[in-house]
Amino acid sequence: MSLNKPTAERRAQALANGEVKHGTATGYQYWGCRCAECTRSATERTRAYLKSRTPEMAKTHGTASTYVNYHCRCDLCKAAASLAAQARKARQK
Repeated sequence: MSLNKPTAERRAQALANGEVKHGTATGYQYWGCRCAECTRSATERTRAYLKSRTPEMAKTHGTASTYVNYHCRCDLCKAAASLAAQARKARQK
C-alpha cells in the first residue's frame, strides 16, 4: 500500500466494493471512511496516543505547545501558556 492517500474516486470505489476493513483507524484515516466503527476506532487510537504523552517526553520547556500537548505544568510552560492566552485574547478584540 502506498503512503500517499488514494484519490477521491479510488476511496469511493474501495468503500463501495467493500475493500475497506471497517472498525480500524486506517479505515478512517487512510480511506476516509466515516462509519461509526471507523470513527470510534480512530477516536480511541488518538485518545490513547495523547494520553501516552508525558512532560518527560517533551524536548523543550517554556512553550505553550508543551503545556498543551504534553500536559506540562512547570513554571516555564505555565507562563508561556498564559502569555499565549493573553495574546489570543488581545487579537480577538
